Amino acid sequence: YRDLGHVYARMGEDERAIECYEKDLDLAVEMGDGPGEGRACGRLGAMYHSAGEYRKAIALYEREASRAAERGDQPGQGFAYSNLGSAWLDLGEPARAVDYLVQELAIGRALGDTSGRARALDVLGCAYRKVGRYDEAIECHEAHLGMALEEQGDKAGQGRAHSGLGCAYACLGRYEQAIEAHTQH
Repeated sequence: YRDLGHVYARMGEDERAIECYEKDLDLAVEMGDGPGEGRACGRLGAMYHSAGEYRKAIALYEREASRAAERGDQPGQGFAYSNLGSAWLDLGEPARAVDYLVQELAIGRALGDTSGRARALDVLGCAYRKVGRYDEAIECHEAHLGMALEEQGDKAGQGRAHSGLGCAYACLGRYEQAIEAHTQH
């Protein structure tokens, strides 16, 4: 059902994809497949997230994080925290997003996971900005920019970091720095 769900998702048939992912989740639970259950929760959560059904997505992402923690899967747990942070941010609760994104960042640092750290810094910077913690937002975006510059081909990461910096500077009334950051984007 998982692969069939992928096909339906790519075709834009979200309801059919959700049905397949729900069957995949049911099978994983029935078989006692904890890792499969966690992954199925993540896929199903992503579908609900993209459909704007954030509370359903959050419940599934929390279950995904729980299953990853049960089996000691720190990368899986970090990815689930990333999903949770994004969902809470999209739901308009950035303080809750910060809680999860800080945990994702800590896991990324502990594991030496460059992409996990970059992802966390990017979204965490946005969340800090939305709760008015602009200096911390700037620190996150600067760290993300540094990582993106080290990865010479990561133009998208550089663009997101410059954009985040520009927004944070503008919130602080530092308009010249905001313009400079945005024009580098």
